[in-house]
Amino acid sequence: MAQGRLNKFFKESCLMEQDFIQDGELTVGKYLEKIQKGLVAVDFKRVNLNQD
Repeated sequence: MAQGRLNKFFKESCLMEQDFIQDGELTVGKYLEKIQKGLVAVDFKRVNLNQD
């Protein structure tokens, strides 16, 4: 049960584990690997469209 909650947390919180927006069947990490082997994200910008 705890392992499932951790997996859900990482899928929602870690960039490389999140669903790729243009193809929901791929994660960001799998998409980058598909483009070029060994390609990784080293920097990203988080945009929040809601007013907090």
